[in-house]
Amino acid sequence: MEEEIARGSMGIVYRAVHTVFEEIVAIKAILPELTLNPELRQRFLNEAKIQRRLEHPNIVQIRKFLIHQEKLYIVMEFIEGETLADRLRRLGRPMPVSDVILIFRQMLEGLGFAHSQGVIHRDIKPSNIMLTGQGVAKLTDFGIAHALGTANFTRMGKALGAPAYMSPEQIQGAQLDHRTDLYSLGILLYEMLAGRVPFEHPQDADSDYAVLTAHINQAPTPPSHWVPNIPPPLEAATLKALEKRPENRFASCEEFQAGLLRSPAPTGGPAIVPQPEPVVPKGVEPPPQPSERKDYQQAGMSVRENPKDGLKYVWIPPGVFMMGCSPGDNEGYDNEKPSHRVTITKGFWVGQTEVTVGAYKRFAAATGRQLPPAPPFNSAWENENMPIVNVSWDDARAYCMWAGGRLLTEAEWEYAARGGSTDARHGITDQVAWHEKNSGSRTHDVAQKRANHLGLSDVLGNVSEWVNDWFDDKYYQNSPSQDPPGPSSGQHRVLRGGSWSDFPWDVRVSVRTGNYPTARQNNIGLRCAWEPE
Repeated sequence: MEEEIARGSMGIVYRAVHTVFEEIVAIKAILPELTLNPELRQRFLNEAKIQRRLEHPNIVQIRKFLIHQEKLYIVMEFIEGETLADRLRRLGRPMPVSDVILIFRQMLEGLGFAHSQGVIHRDIKPSNIMLTGQGVAKLTDFGIAHALGTANFTRMGKALGAPAYMSPEQIQGAQLDHRTDLYSLGILLYEMLAGRVPFEHPQDADSDYAVLTAHINQAPTPPSHWVPNIPPPLEAATLKALEKRPENRFASCEEFQAGLLRSPAPTGGPAIVPQPEPVVPKGVEPPPQPSERKDYQQAGMSVRENPKDGLKYVWIPPGVFMMGCSPGDNEGYDNEKPSHRVTITKGFWVGQTEVTVGAYKRFAAATGRQLPPAPPFNSAWENENMPIVNVSWDDARAYCMWAGGRLLTEAEWEYAARGGSTDARHGITDQVAWHEKNSGSRTHDVAQKRANHLGLSDVLGNVSEWVNDWFDDKYYQNSPSQDPPGPSSGQHRVLRGGSWSDFPWDVRVSVRTGNYPTARQNNIGLRCAWEPE
């Protein structure tokens, strides 16, 4: 163990290095004076057991549980970053709406997965949300979580949790379900938007009684009272999550996620509201602003419909990321190494989905280009919602140029596909990708699997996607750190993302393969970058 990095009322967290693998980890231990407390030991063991089985990119991963000389230790992945509590303290003001939504969507993803596994967290608060330097939010500290169907070690009548974030039913000692977490999330969302919690501790109070009774009896002041420019649908979603009765809240994290889009505005706006100016993170390059266009705001994403191919494109702001084999990924091949820091200096629009059969038919009709041979699983190209396949690299480039864009560079592809994550995948493989074990030996309609944090679907699996670069096994050893263009020549062009025919372990965000530009296969398709005028 190298150094202490955090301390709470129950435990200490140390930064440590694995002596064999040279991997940096975090080790959590119970405070020495509490080591022999049987209830805290049980709570600590409970945290390790529950969190260990929750494998999700938005949940901190548990590596091991150790007992040494009667002391208990949890070995976890090390997060280089800060807690949400640290971020709020550092800002000292409300967070920008775009940042709020980017973080909050990930919190919903992680907590929604925990709920799907029958786990209620029961202690959602800013200090239990980790934020990485790449913008990934990770839920941690399942110390008082409850797994449905197991014994509950919390004593009857004793409410555990942080008073500012506890639900009314939690305070009253009532039977809890996953909706208690949704209330706590509502408090968090309120705090991020307004810069304060709805029920604050009076300065002259000696106890938490006033806060606890306010949760039960007092309606929250709308956050727009403190920050006037909060979008009405977002405020409506916040207040719905803070309903006193669980049955009046969102029924699930998925419904909460949809509520960020569909919560009724005073004017009764649609689920996807046309926006004159997309919201982008502070300090980054804004998307282009043409005079006529279809723009949408989808949970913080700037989305625009391309009138030529009818597909939607998502704005990707510039930024920095680690390209290549993901940290801790034991499946990485040599051509994915070394992992290296890359800067993307210009934002770009990227297809929200792979190019569909329907969109490619538009291209063929407009240009007189012949459709490629139809695969057996999509005879005569009847299903227009499947991705187009059997396209060569030249076909892919021609389509993107016709649509007003280009093929992505390999660096742009991985930057967008990662969506701020350093993990090999943006979720459990079966939940995010079609591959050899679950595809039934065919492609599937686009956008059936869970999208990444930027809202891009099928970046993993379904079809491998052509990118602009020539393929070189050793390119990463000397590639530029800023906007790498790829090798100047070669025999093969790069394919990214894996396909329905690949083994699950090869459906990863850093996997790179190559094929002849003339190759036409029923597992190869494309996705475009768009450059509207």
